[in-house]
Amino acid sequence: MTAFTFSAFHELSCYPGIVLGIIILGLAIVAYTLYDLFFHPLSGIPGPIGARTGLWSWKSTRAARKDMGWKLLELHNKYGTVVRIARNEASICDPVAINQIYRFKSPLEKTRFYESLQGLDGPTSISTVDNKRHAEMRRAESPAYATKLFADFEEKIDASCADLTEHLDQCIDAGKGTMDVGHVLQMFAIDAVGELALGKSFGLCATGKDTHNWLPMLAQFLEIACLVGTQPIIASIFRRVAQMLPEPSNVKILTGIVNSRIDSRLKEYKAQETTYHGHQDMLEKLMAAQNPDGSEYSLQQVRAAVGSVLGAGSDTTAIIMRAMIRFVVGDAEIYRKVQKEIDDAVNCGGIQFPLSYNDADKLPYFQACLKETLRLHPPVPWTLSRSIGAGGAYISGRFFAKGTEVSMSPFVLHRCGEAYGDDAAVFRPERWLEADPEQRKTMEHNNLAFGAGPRVCIGKTIGMLEVSKVMPFLFWKYEVGFTPRSATSPHTHKVGRAVDGCASMAEPYFVTSQWVALQSDFWCDISRRRVA
Repeated sequence: MTAFTFSAFHELSCYPGIVLGIIILGLAIVAYTLYDLFFHPLSGIPGPIGARTGLWSWKSTRAARKDMGWKLLELHNKYGTVVRIARNEASICDPVAINQIYRFKSPLEKTRFYESLQGLDGPTSISTVDNKRHAEMRRAESPAYATKLFADFEEKIDASCADLTEHLDQCIDAGKGTMDVGHVLQMFAIDAVGELALGKSFGLCATGKDTHNWLPMLAQFLEIACLVGTQPIIASIFRRVAQMLPEPSNVKILTGIVNSRIDSRLKEYKAQETTYHGHQDMLEKLMAAQNPDGSEYSLQQVRAAVGSVLGAGSDTTAIIMRAMIRFVVGDAEIYRKVQKEIDDAVNCGGIQFPLSYNDADKLPYFQACLKETLRLHPPVPWTLSRSIGAGGAYISGRFFAKGTEVSMSPFVLHRCGEAYGDDAAVFRPERWLEADPEQRKTMEHNNLAFGAGPRVCIGKTIGMLEVSKVMPFLFWKYEVGFTPRSATSPHTHKVGRAVDGCASMAEPYFVTSQWVALQSDFWCDISRRRVA
């Protein structure tokens, strides 16, 4: 071994350039590491050694392993309020920091991570980093999300809900009441967003299956986008490469259907034919959207905006619905309270189905369960990062220099005692009913399920509209129980995993925590209820 080592050094000595290069590289790595540890603007903030040295990406690891929520919570439990999770990023768990990071006055810009969420048709309001451009896009597209369209939106949601319940009834009648309800709810969600965005359902619930495997394809896009987004340079290269590659067949079919509907409606709209009566859906408003110079949105801009609705809207709604079933049905007392409230409201004539959005407010316990669901299972557990601008900023009592990044995770903040009390980790709907108006206002302010500040999710009200209309009806019409996991059960994962990362045979679904907290393998036994 000694002779071999000597021989190797002797060989290298013949190539002084290589030796010098190795020495320079080693010194550069040492200097880089020492700078990050002791001289970087974030050097005084505790965190994983890899993140503090910049030698490996803690966030890339979390994206690859899909365990972001609970791993970040572990770091905050270990290190405290402010944790360094990347060479240039600090995660903060402090409700006071919400108004400091997601402020309206001189708002901080999003980081380049969000650019990875851009589709091939171009930037969207969620992927745009520049605040001025985002404000222009939001102003142009906000009519598509206006509450004055809710009456028309409700009809479209009711139509999709009818397809959903017909599918459930057919399964029950055929003796197939044991089903992956998570998959069924995802089919409903994309059907509903098709109705809302394009004026026509995709027909998944009507046919009872995802023939073209669109649902896993949409989930895979978000997973890849999140992973490459942790390395912005790679993300930009990845997007260019993706544009040159041929589309997979299922992607081509989906984009073909979407583009065909957009093209047909745009042609009809621009022609202003006498037969054109208008369609009260989101596409109608997006076609009329204007750029700051007064020009109408281009075909590509309309496609990008619709694509954003389809991707973000369907996932968010399905995640919330699955989580609500998990939390409510998982506690027998809460489940019976929800059902009794709905039964009593129906029997006394207070509400009727299809349920209107306004009547959903007549179910206070249900609404408390919905708020608690959003708190403990926010659709996006990832860090909502922002870049510090000129002059730096004081956040959570600490100064952050220009160019550094700060972020908050909805998943982590919602389990913070300062935000929701000592029992913040417990699903307890009563907290929303026991609180006085000021306390309730504070708790709602601390909820980042849809973001905060000027970048709050533009589709928040539509998502809440869908869930508030559909979930009470499902709880009223059906009895739901979790299918036990066993060697012979239909589950893919023989051990479930909760949103907090806890693995258990009793856990009804399996959660991955990345950009979104996605549930899968959610098998339930469903039957019709005998409603008094």
